[in-house]
Amino acid sequence: MNARRRITGYAQLVRSAIGLDEAATLELVECLMRQETGGVLDHLSAAAFASLARQSYGDAKAWNEIGPVNGFTLADFCRVEQIDLPTWATGPTEGAQA
Repeated sequence: MNARRRITGYAQLVRSAIGLDEAATLELVECLMRQETGGVLDHLSAAAFASLARQSYGDAKAWNEIGPVNGFTLADFCRVEQIDLPTWATGPTEGAQA
């Protein structure tokens, strides 16, 4: 899905925090943030939201760099969560199967 999508909702806030506008990256960062907070982002202050967005983006970049964690790659995670793999991430590699 390389078509340019309209960025709405939390993705706009994530974009402001990390300075990128690739839809797949924004979706991945939001997904990681929701996992960290138990699925709810409404309770975060603006500063806490921005900090968590930057942390989650950094975590995603690090995961991509180091490769599989417990046999599970970033590509595997995206496949399981049914989100697009960001263009900066490596493609499907060895790891858990969806």
